[in-house]
Amino acid sequence: MKSVDGSIGGGQILRNTLAYAAITGEPVEVQNIRQARPKPGLRAQHLMCCNAIAEINGGELNGAAISSDKIAFLPKPSTLEAEDVTYRFKINTAGSITLLLQAIIPVVLLQKNRHSKILCTGGTDVDFAPPIDYFRFVFSPIISKIGMGEIHTTVLKRGYYPRGGGIAEVVVSPINDHISINFTDPGVIKNVTAKVYGNNCLNVVKLLNKKADVQVEASPGPHKGVLIIAETLNGCIVSGSDSTIHNPKISDEELVNSAWDRMMYNSKYGVDEYMQDQLILFMALATKSCSMRACNPITDHTASAIKLAEQMTETRFEITVIGDDSVIIQTKK
Repeated sequence: MKSVDGSIGGGQILRNTLAYAAITGEPVEVQNIRQARPKPGLRAQHLMCCNAIAEINGGELNGAAISSDKIAFLPKPSTLEAEDVTYRFKINTAGSITLLLQAIIPVVLLQKNRHSKILCTGGTDVDFAPPIDYFRFVFSPIISKIGMGEIHTTVLKRGYYPRGGGIAEVVVSPINDHISINFTDPGVIKNVTAKVYGNNCLNVVKLLNKKADVQVEASPGPHKGVLIIAETLNGCIVSGSDSTIHNPKISDEELVNSAWDRMMYNSKYGVDEYMQDQLILFMALATKSCSMRACNPITDHTASAIKLAEQMTETRFEITVIGDDSVIIQTKK
């Protein structure tokens, strides 16, 4: 049984470790869970991710309880079942639906040869997590581009801190093709799309109409947000976003400019700062060498993801500095 130190990397290390175990079939234990955090051990959000992965895999999960600092997971070998299945996961707080989905999607895509419907309740747009629109319009198209499968998400209701209560329906159709990741040369921007949600968004739309093709989702609630997505000629997808969740007093002009500036910054790279760490698991499990261009320095989440990938698999990563602000992250098979 492999043993992973969960004191560094927070919930990401925990989620990815269990995903690797479910996909590879190798038992694992995680110790010192979130030891460096103000509230160490498992919180409700992390416990839900652990239980969800165990449910999808059918394996045995031991020690999973609020505040627990150690768990063990004995995964069940994949049987590539063909039957369609529906999963229902309810986060009783405003815990992030997106973080839950990022934990379980690799398991659904790589372990199961079947269509899956996932119904999630929790927070769709919360602090310290990518918004649900990022999962819909950036993460999911990239997963399709690398040959893993199709993911279609419908937001039935948005949920915010502290109540949560958001509802998302996700349909996953694995392709199980050979993973191919090569996002090293983004090229010039081909088209730009803006996704806007919330109430009283008319001024935001007017500002964005000068820059992008705008799509608006009227949504009741106290917040509004913008996600700007750029697709390049070479097939890379990057984004920038902002919302009143992070800054309730932000003006419409500041909201648009913040998201736009972040998208333009990310357009220099093959993937944006939220996606680079999410691709590490897929790069590690691919049968062929993969590469992507990312910001320099890489994010802490990406550094932690690479360290874990090298512990959980035989894949080795190489980081090459390109100019002053870029690196190429590639795998050696």
